Amino acid sequence: MKRIPILIFLFAIAISSCTKEDTELRLPDFTTPSIKGYYQRDFHGLSMGIVGNPNVRLGNGTDYTNSTYYFVTYPNPSSDNVLFIYVKAPTDHEKKLVWITPAYWDNQGSNYIINKDNYIIIGGHPYIQAEFTSDHLMIDVSLVPQGYYRIYLKVNDHLLYDNIVIN
Repeated sequence: MKRIPILIFLFAIAISSCTKEDTELRLPDFTTPSIKGYYQRDFHGLSMGIVGNPNVRLGNGTDYTNSTYYFVTYPNPSSDNVLFIYVKAPTDHEKKLVWITPAYWDNQGSNYIINKDNYIIIGGHPYIQAEFTSDHLMIDVSLVPQGYYRIYLKVNDHLLYDNIVIN
């Protein structure tokens, strides 16, 4: 009986020690995201084509021009041990959080279009995570195993994501 108050006290300390900063990268679902396609981009970020039907959210508008927040990851597929991120935001020095989770290719979804707003899985265990304030970031992916990944970008209250391939 003497242990119950101690356990309650320790539990209260554990809960209160989690700050908002600690919980920002916790995802609501730790299942592996399913990707249905990706945008191919060269080493300069220029479009080279589309594979499948990408279930991504690159901006808060319909495209780069109509978005106040937008991001691009390149090259995709990444085969040079680096991945670059460019972020369009209203101000240059906003805090940005980025994390990469493993994903799997959904063969059944690659041949037809799905309303991407109804088919979003925000999950997976973060493999790489970083915080930055500039509009560019370079990530070393030389130690990342080959495969499919989803990269998330959180800036202000906007959560954007892209599907990437690492070769």
